[in-house]
Amino acid sequence: MINRRCSVISLQFYNNLFMLDELEKEANDDFLLLESVGAAEFSTAHLRELHEQAQQRLQDYDRRNRINAMIGLLVFGWIGAFFYAYAYNNVWLAIGALFGLIFSLIACIAGIFLLVRQYKSRYDIEHSLRLIQAELKTR
Repeated sequence: MINRRCSVISLQFYNNLFMLDELEKEANDDFLLLESVGAAEFSTAHLRELHEQAQQRLQDYDRRNRINAMIGLLVFGWIGAFFYAYAYNNVWLAIGALFGLIFSLIACIAGIFLLVRQYKSRYDIEHSLRLIQAELKTR
C-alpha cells in the first residue's frame, strides 16, 4: 500500500515537472509571445532580431523540406531498382533495394515528423515574419 502511494506521488511529481518544463519553453518562445500580445509590445531592436531569426527559421525549414522531398523521391528510385532486379532475377539487388526502400521511407517519415514538431508549419513562420515586417514598417 505504501509503495503504491509512493509511486503515485512520484508519478505526479514527474508529471508536474514535465508541465513546468513545457510552460518554461512556451514562456521563452518569443514567436508565441509575438502571436499572443502582438508586435507593438516589442522594442525595435528586438523586432529586428526576431526578423533575422524568422528569416533563418524560414530558410532552415525550406532546406529541411527539400531534403525530405529528395529522400521521398529516392523511394521511387528504390522501387525502380527492385523491379529491375525482379525482371532480371537478381536476388541480391532486390534485397538491397527493399532495404533501401524501407530505410528511405523511415527517414522521410522521421524527417517530416521532426520538421512538424520543430516548426509546426511554414505558414506560422511566414505569418510571424509578416507581423514583424508590418510593425517595423509603421515605426
